[in-house]
Order: sequence, then structure tokens, then C-alpha cells
Amino acid sequence: MAFKEMFKEFTDAVTAKGAEVAQKVKDTADVASLNSQIKIEKDGIKNAYQAIGEIIFNEQKDDENSKFKEQIQSIKRKLVKITELEKNISEIKGTKKCPYCGEVIGILAETCPKCEKELPKEEAPVVERVCPACGEPYAEGDAFCVKCGRGL
Repeated sequence: MAFKEMFKEFTDAVTAKGAEVAQKVKDTADVASLNSQIKIEKDGIKNAYQAIGEIIFNEQKDDENSKFKEQIQSIKRKLVKITELEKNISEIKGTKKCPYCGEVIGILAETCPKCEKELPKEEAPVVERVCPACGEPYAEGDAFCVKCGRGL
């Protein structure tokens, strides 16, 4: 076999392998694109399921005979916990939410800078003093609990 023929066979083989590799790269890219499209569709389904769940929750949240009673109660407990945690964050940051538009504003703001509504005056919270042993309320200055006698 002459050198020229060997070189042609070699170049033909390299060209064929190159085409094979190029096809595999294209196939891999096509599969990745299709998988991406599948994920988008699955995310759409997940969002629709979630929307259905929220509708059912809102329709049945006050129904004591709902077949979703346990799940509804769990959601309600979690919503209360989220509210408490958000309040803790606001206290740490020194902020509050406008009751009219929901804008996060400074704790001392008297008017919302977004909706420009005057904010309701907040009364100082009443601190209830209770005995740590029995839970009986006591007055400021009391040295002992009137119910159980524990020192305060």
C-alpha cells in the first residue's frame, strides 16, 4: 500500500470519527435542551398544583369537617409561626410593615413614605406580670405571689 493511500485512509478515518463525535455532541446538546424544556413544564405543573392547593385551603380553612383538616391546621400553625418570626426580624431591624400597603418602614415612622397614609398610633404594650410558678397575675411592687406565696 502506498503512502498516499495510507494517508487517505487515515484522514478518512479521522474525518469519520470527527463526524461521529460532532453528532454525539449535538445529540447531548439536544437531550440537554429537551430536559430543560421538561423541567420548565414540570415546574408549571408544580405551580398549578400549588395554586389549586391554595384555592382549596382558602375555601376550606374554616370548615371543621374538611377532609384536609389536618393539613389546614398544619398550614395555619406554620402561618402563625412565620408571622412571629417576621415580627422578630422586624424588631431586630427596627422596622414594621405599613398596615395599608405592606411597605417595610422604620419603626418610628408616622406616615408611610410609599402610600403616604398616616399610620395608626400604637399603644405601648401592656406588660402582664405573672408568677413564674403558678401563672397568677401580680401587681408591680408585689414581693410575693398572692396565690402560691412564691417570692417574686
